[in-house]
Amino acid sequence: MDRHFIQSTHRDSHKVKKTQVTELLRQLEWIFRRNGYTIRYVKGHFRGGACRVYQDKIVVINTMYPPVGRVRMLAAIAETLADRLDLSTEEKHLIERLGF
Repeated sequence: MDRHFIQSTHRDSHKVKKTQVTELLRQLEWIFRRNGYTIRYVKGHFRGGACRVYQDKIVVINTMYPPVGRVRMLAAIAETLADRLDLSTEEKHLIERLGF
């Protein structure tokens, strides 16, 4: 999967199989969970992001985003928090590949 696809709009999501997007989403979610973050999918009028509520590390993603949008948002958050995440070399490459 190339960087162009992830940056494209959800209308272009037919270019890659749904299973590939689902696998990317699963991998990104695992990175956050393994690093102690809770991922919450919430409906609303917001972009999403990472925050700390007291000692809890939380990533909030808008449920109205299509799967490709969720992958883009998680990759952007992971790129922002890369210095705070324990990432393998493979995971660093994945985030770089999906990054903006």
